[in-house]
Amino acid sequence: MIIKSIEVEKFRSISAVTFELGKKLTAIAGRNATQKTTLLGMLGQPFAISKDSPLFGCSTVDGYNFRSQFSEKFKLSINYEPIGSHKWTLNFHNKGYYQNNRITIQSIARKQKGKPDGIRFWNAEGRKKGEGYVQLPVYYLSLSRLAPIGESSKTSTLNIDLTPEEIRYCVRSYREILSISQVPGTPTISAEKSVGRHVYTGINDGIHDIFTNSAGEGNISKIILAVLSFKRLKDKYKSNYKGGILLIDELDATLYGFSQKKLLKFLLDSAKECKIQIIFTTHSPIVLNEMYKLRKDEIKKSG
Repeated sequence: MIIKSIEVEKFRSISAVTFELGKKLTAIAGRNATQKTTLLGMLGQPFAISKDSPLFGCSTVDGYNFRSQFSEKFKLSINYEPIGSHKWTLNFHNKGYYQNNRITIQSIARKQKGKPDGIRFWNAEGRKKGEGYVQLPVYYLSLSRLAPIGESSKTSTLNIDLTPEEIRYCVRSYREILSISQVPGTPTISAEKSVGRHVYTGINDGIHDIFTNSAGEGNISKIILAVLSFKRLKDKYKSNYKGGILLIDELDATLYGFSQKKLLKFLLDSAKECKIQIIFTTHSPIVLNEMYKLRKDEIKKSG
């Protein structure tokens, strides 16, 4: 839908390789230490919403500015990864996402007063206006963003201000994915922010609240709110909204196998409805098998 392929010239142990992406869903799978998360970060790095974009100032439901931060995706060592040792290209589908439908990123020096140069990533073609990042919203759900609230010792309530319709959407999706029957009480969605800047979300109902949500419940509610954030953009900005990218690290973490299947169906439907390209890492053979089935169904429907 947005990114057609990524060509990696060099980045750590990945070199001289091209990966094609699915238009709606893409799973990145492999054993540990094969740089799945690194690849996910490379896909999300060249996007931002700057002052020149009609979407400038927009944010996710939980206050994220639709620009994945460098520190979320990359932990680099200047000793083992010298400046200039990273270079890759994203190729886009022909819909005017960027000039020439491609952008090449490389590592350059980040000047730090009184300290050795650090590393930053920038457009390899130049640094003039119009040569910066691609102006599209991206939301990166790293493992730190999908951490269970039980790991935080202190939090404060964060107002996420959902409409009644949005609450129904979230609760309906949550119960469908997790196969949770109707429970007593009027369900609400809440968010808590830790002193470490982590934001946790969860469902409150007649039998439990955000603080007793399981890790799986918290992760599902976080993913649903991420999708809702793109849905809001689509509804608010209409023709100025050109789609977006949702990146999820370890999609299957903490989830029961049946819920993994339900989540994939939800993500596929959401990708179509909200014009988002969803890319995730996984270790789950259940997810990969279900992806294969969904792909076969899509091919059959298209004739």
